[in-house]
Amino acid sequence: MAVCLYVNVEEFKTEERLAEGLSLLKTSQPRRVEQIGRMKKRSDQARSLGAGLLLQYMSVKYLKEEDFRAMVNSTATQCGKLGEAEDSPFPPAEFLTVEEISATDLLKKVADTKTEAKRLTFGKTEAGSPFAEGLNAFVSLSHTGALAICAMAGRPCGVDIECTDQEADRLREHLASRYFFQKEKQLLEEASDFPEKWQRTFCRLWCYKEAYGKMKGTGLRDGLLFNFYGETKEKVSFYDIHTDFGYVGELCLLEED
Repeated sequence: MAVCLYVNVEEFKTEERLAEGLSLLKTSQPRRVEQIGRMKKRSDQARSLGAGLLLQYMSVKYLKEEDFRAMVNSTATQCGKLGEAEDSPFPPAEFLTVEEISATDLLKKVADTKTEAKRLTFGKTEAGSPFAEGLNAFVSLSHTGALAICAMAGRPCGVDIECTDQEADRLREHLASRYFFQKEKQLLEEASDFPEKWQRTFCRLWCYKEAYGKMKGTGLRDGLLFNFYGETKEKVSFYDIHTDFGYVGELCLLEED
């Protein structure tokens, strides 16, 4: 199984909250703090901060709590089936319970575990995947809009969330025309008369690609080769992620042989 936790990062846009969060990561994740300091947009700073706080909190929780560690390393089982609509093009997927934590609670929990965090060394691989040395688990991060999410599993995993708003129509149309396979494009074409459905369909397909690339550890280099109607060399499972903020997401988890 995998555990996912997400936070609404809007509160981190304030000067006070941003400074508080950065101070908590200054010792444990100095590179992230430096990167945030170079960002020009407060929204980008807030999302990166939220992701870093989630990573640190869940990593320490994994080290401290046996029950949480057992959950992360348990075998994935199908807990239920879901369908967004009767005409949904996406097959029933395994249901993943995803929890939300408030920005206030997240800051408090990270502050309470600063000492334990010193046992971990956080960083990124050459492909940009996050990791924590000393942690016997895999992690993946994603952030967009007002949300940041962290996934943790006992096997390689990748998580991606996308906002289904309509402000990115042109960019998404360009990405679809360039990177989607023919059957994926046909799926979008079938939804072309319904803007909201088109957006959700695009976001879901893109999440599959991003999540798969992150699971591989190579990002979009392999993610763009993922075909929703094709096959993968590895045995993987996808889990639908639902939040209360109008976002869609996918978790890709490498299954055991």
